[in-house]
Amino acid sequence: MNHESLQTESYSPTTHESNVRQTISVNCQQLHTAVPIDHLAKWLLACISHLSPASPAPPEILQALLPEGTNPALFDPALQRLLQLGLITATANHSARLHPLVAEYVLEWTRDLGAQTAVEEILITLTSEGNNQRSLEPARHWQPHLFYVTTTALPREDARAAQLCLVLGQHLWLSSDYFNGARYYLETAVAIQEKVVGPEHLHTAVCLEWLGRTYISCQEFEHGRTCFERALSIHQQQLSPQDVQLAATHNHLGILLFTMGELEPAHAHLARAHHIYLHTLGSTHADTGFNHHCLGLNFLLQGKYELAESHSSQAMHIAQQIYGLMHSDTARAANALGLIHQRQEKLESARQLFQYAYTTRLQLLGEGQSETLTSLNNLGSVYRELGDLAQAANHLHAAAAKWEAVFGPESGYVALALNNLGLVYRDLGDYAASQSYLERALHNRRHTYGERHFYTADTLHNLGTLAQAQENFALAQECYGRAWRIRLQIFGPDHPLVQQSQQAVTALDGRA
Repeated sequence: MNHESLQTESYSPTTHESNVRQTISVNCQQLHTAVPIDHLAKWLLACISHLSPASPAPPEILQALLPEGTNPALFDPALQRLLQLGLITATANHSARLHPLVAEYVLEWTRDLGAQTAVEEILITLTSEGNNQRSLEPARHWQPHLFYVTTTALPREDARAAQLCLVLGQHLWLSSDYFNGARYYLETAVAIQEKVVGPEHLHTAVCLEWLGRTYISCQEFEHGRTCFERALSIHQQQLSPQDVQLAATHNHLGILLFTMGELEPAHAHLARAHHIYLHTLGSTHADTGFNHHCLGLNFLLQGKYELAESHSSQAMHIAQQIYGLMHSDTARAANALGLIHQRQEKLESARQLFQYAYTTRLQLLGEGQSETLTSLNNLGSVYRELGDLAQAANHLHAAAAKWEAVFGPESGYVALALNNLGLVYRDLGDYAASQSYLERALHNRRHTYGERHFYTADTLHNLGTLAQAQENFALAQECYGRAWRIRLQIFGPDHPLVQQSQQAVTALDGRA
């Protein structure tokens, strides 16, 4: 604003003094704070100046910024007053836009009003409400402002800057923006909280837990484990044994462990969380429902399909009662129940559950989100088992391409679709294509999970089926044997998948 191009002292034939600062100042000074409408208009102007100048300020944000005790009927007249003075412009949806030069002046003029604190706190509150409901849509309206306000606050490295990073990181995690979004802001939140309140504080533990979730989504499991174990240690030292925060940490550590193939330790953490949730929140709470979902997945991996179905059915019932059908939690539970029905060979039921989960996630989250692609992959998998290989291939190619665009070609997510594509092309008799997809899947799974993981064993077993179809019995028996040894170590001798690999090895005795 002080640039010479915005000011001139040269002769003006119209006798108009061309000075932008003075022009804006004259308009601002028309607001007389003794008048209630003008008083509110100045406050709203101050608040808007702390939001992103590149995006209109949504009315729901401005209304939430009304000071306590303000008559809501003054809101529209106050905005109209700012419009009349030319200090803001209005958009079609009643949002308010402030020119950057006006914002620069207003920031200086209203510095002592506390508007920056109010804006930061209301964005934290409103975004937290959406995050807690796993609802993305409201925050999308003000996401540019959340980015802008957080970026502005970061140099302070104070508690409120950490809180802004936390809620923005949570929102981005829910949006499946893991690598460049959630990870950065949650790592920053942890670093600031460690500096402000210390590494053993409960606020630090909350940030660690969300960072752990993000590391799981990025498939960086050891980093996730470190975060959850630190958070659990803090919670165990500072919270009561029945605290729901402690339960949440047990629950997420359980998710991490069963993803890594450590099923018994995972069950211990999930069972502990289940006890706390039932005792503290009751049997119909959303957190209890999510714990049922996690227990169901762990029992699925253990091959205990009836227990898995029981827990997943309860998770879906609770989510449906609380949120209805058009919600991501209900879709998540349906997707898990579909996996169980697929393993139980209830294929049409599995297809319907996957279709519902995919349609719901597509509408709520978008086509490129990881949860949406998971349901698309599962739908392709069950179409293969139903014999519709064309549909299966279409779904799986789409999932693989979109996962690869987001996570890169060596991702474990991509391997899910590649593994299933290998089975589709085996069933089509295109053994060369099948070999290519399965070998890529095996490479990705070794890269992501390691050699001794159930996903790696699954692809080894599938390579065995391909070799057997080509009558390469020696290679088939080798693949089956390697899959059997991994599965036996993880699951124990009574697991259905262990028995599947063992029977495959035995069937080839004398032919290899």
